[in-house]
Amino acid sequence: MDTTLAGDSPALVLRNLGVAIGTVTPATAGSNSSTWTSTNDLVKLAGLELQLDCEPADERLMGEISRNLSKDSIVSGVTPSFTTCIVVRQDFLMITAGL
Repeated sequence: MDTTLAGDSPALVLRNLGVAIGTVTPATAGSNSSTWTSTNDLVKLAGLELQLDCEPADERLMGEISRNLSKDSIVSGVTPSFTTCIVVRQDFLMITAGL
């Protein structure tokens, strides 16, 4: 496999990829409070050999990852239950990549 691009820039090769949804749910009822945290893995792939190219003109990372990587992923809808309280639920996407 050729590991250089035009202009002698080294190619980036995606070796592993992880995508997860993290959730933080703080709840306050009166003077009591609790926080629930969870992480749900959507995709965990290893042993990849996907070459990503850099545009020599502006050095932006260009590449497309197949939509089929996450086609069977299920996002959990589990949340804590309560009667009366103040709740803020924050979801965030966590992406890890080995290059």
